[in-house]
Amino acid sequence: MNEVTEIEKKDILQKCHDFLHNWNTLALHDVEISRLITGLANKTFRVSIKNTKPLNNNDVEYKDVIVRIYNSGLFKGESKLKFNGESAEVIVMQILSESGLAAKLLGVFAGGRIEEYIP
Repeated sequence: MNEVTEIEKKDILQKCHDFLHNWNTLALHDVEISRLITGLANKTFRVSIKNTKPLNNNDVEYKDVIVRIYNSGLFKGESKLKFNGESAEVIVMQILSESGLAAKLLGVFAGGRIEEYIP
């Protein structure tokens, strides 16, 4: 199932509003949200501001981002394993991001993160 539901779109955009400077002025019709096919356990989305939205270069620092939602359905009933794995992943991602070896980490929330999109 690669289709992004309306509920997912609203939730993803809200997370962008919470963490990204000046994204709070954007509505669903201003962004394109697509699901990326990645691993088995996570849901990964690319969120892009549409070219139809007039923006000054200073308005928005990031016009494309990745929103990763941890969906550890593989570990049903093993919440400790799920939590420890997610925590470790965020720590490693932060270290790699600060070292310039990975995409910039833009936000961390319960159950996921937002990072810079690198084409």
